[in-house]
Amino acid sequence: MFSIAAINDTDSRGQWEPLAPTKEALEFHLTQAYHDGLLKLQAKDYEKARELLESVLKDPLISNAEVDNNTTDGHLLQLKFLVLKNLATVFLQQGSGHYESALRCYLQAVEIENKDSVVWNQLGTLSCSMGSLSISRWAFEQGLLCSPNNWNCMEKLLEVLIAIGDEVTCLSVAELILRHWPSHSRALHVKNTIEETESAPFAPRGIDKLEPKHVRLKFHDKRKAPDENLDEGTALKKLNQNIELQIAEASWAALIDGLLGILLPLNGCGSEVGTGKLYRSGDVRLSILFPPCAEIVMEPVEKKEPTLAPSGESMPPNDNDFQRASSSKEKESNLLEEQPQESGVLVLKVLGAVNLAKKN
Repeated sequence: MFSIAAINDTDSRGQWEPLAPTKEALEFHLTQAYHDGLLKLQAKDYEKARELLESVLKDPLISNAEVDNNTTDGHLLQLKFLVLKNLATVFLQQGSGHYESALRCYLQAVEIENKDSVVWNQLGTLSCSMGSLSISRWAFEQGLLCSPNNWNCMEKLLEVLIAIGDEVTCLSVAELILRHWPSHSRALHVKNTIEETESAPFAPRGIDKLEPKHVRLKFHDKRKAPDENLDEGTALKKLNQNIELQIAEASWAALIDGLLGILLPLNGCGSEVGTGKLYRSGDVRLSILFPPCAEIVMEPVEKKEPTLAPSGESMPPNDNDFQRASSSKEKESNLLEEQPQESGVLVLKVLGAVNLAKKN
């Protein structure tokens, strides 16, 4: 404790008034607390490291430091930036339940110092794992503004743009990567896929054929099939699925009923059978088995041996021949009249089944 008094002032010797600590002394204590927090972080004592770093941030000297052109708070702002950066690391080590706090630390850190590409990279990686693709894209773009040759930001920005679906910007980033590294396999694949013009009708084109993937990034909303949570074995079984449809009779009604029995269950993702689960994909191989030829023929035709007439003579027409011809013509006309009616009823059945499937 220090005090100042005049040498010949005998009356005030018993009144000691301590001096307030100087700003430099307070900065020294804050720096010491920050250093202790780093030691605890290095020792993986995350609770103690968090306590020390948060105490530095709560100090009025740090909390009142503002970002402006004033250079008097430069050291304090730099200390605050380092504390926020390492405190975010502590939150990340404590698990996904603390990701929101880590994100807030990174956002406050880039407000103080926006020229650190490492912090931008960490901010973009964290926000991508949380599903905030817009923040992730902004962070990687800012990282490239700070460091145009930052490979982490370039490659991660390419995958984020694929997840977002921005085809134009994604192609520009792929070309930017290829200018620096012409043999970059991922950039070449993205560029060739987007610029591919020949594709099957109604098939995915361009960026819709790509899926984001990066060893350091996690994408929660990938554009995949609905059953993406299935394991690889089940997915392989789905792709190799075959269905055999046995038709009881050779008629349109039997065929439509059999197809509806297959298509209608596809509205659900799967059904449990016994102890296991039966998954049915919409992409299957269908084999239609018709009844034998003997069952298709409704009225067997009797084979008669032709009667040979002597040469030069013609056989007179028989009355039975006229009757057979007239009866066959009548059957054909009846069939032609019944076919439109039967096809109309089948169309109505199909439309009703489709509407029922849409409602389900």
